[in-house]
Amino acid sequence: MVVRRPFFDSRTRRRHTGTVSTADVPSWGTSGGEEQNLVWRPDLEPRALPSSQRMTSSQRAILEACVELFADRGYTGTSVRDIADLVGIKAASLYKSFKSKQAMLDALSDLGHAEFGRQQLASVLAAGDDPRDQLSASTKALVLMTCQYPRLSRIVNSEVRYLSPPAFERDRAARRQSAGILHDVLARGEASGVFRAADFASTTVLMWGLVLALASWYPYAPDERAEQLADSYAEMFLGIVGARDRT
Repeated sequence: MVVRRPFFDSRTRRRHTGTVSTADVPSWGTSGGEEQNLVWRPDLEPRALPSSQRMTSSQRAILEACVELFADRGYTGTSVRDIADLVGIKAASLYKSFKSKQAMLDALSDLGHAEFGRQQLASVLAAGDDPRDQLSASTKALVLMTCQYPRLSRIVNSEVRYLSPPAFERDRAARRQSAGILHDVLARGEASGVFRAADFASTTVLMWGLVLALASWYPYAPDERAEQLADSYAEMFLGIVGARDRT
């Protein structure tokens, strides 16, 4: 999961609250410390990352440590020594796999964008020609990925300002690409009369912001099921765009 420009400027680090009725749940998009009294759900891998054939086992172990530390403490609140200690190696050994801490953040950003881009495109292409089915499929893909990789989703969206210039440009390109896919779906729905006319950018801000708030509270809500949330959000978003009932 991943907020895509131009919907949100991650450099502003806007806060988005989830839907769980507890004051202890941290707002989405923040970093700098998980609440100590929250219990991570047992069916969710706390250091989950998408698979990648481009990573060595050492690189993956390092990034798994980074995804936990950057999400809990923030990028600036995490030292190279912190990462090395969590991996169980000497700090100098990290540089055999990544040239800098920033390179680790760049790798996480690239990994998150690549996985969501793949899932988003595949879901839309497999949904058929009806824009309603395409919007539902894209929404479900975003919900499921956000629930599966909540820490990665938060990092990719809250630490953009610390990316290297090349990684920041890749981030922008990925956001524009996914925005274009969603806007095409909305445009086809409007043109065919199954969606009402709407401001695409504002609609996308609302829709994706609601989904990405899941990254804050879903890991601490063991009674919630990602598949049910995906269905609920897809139905809600069809209502937001005024989807016409099927005849």
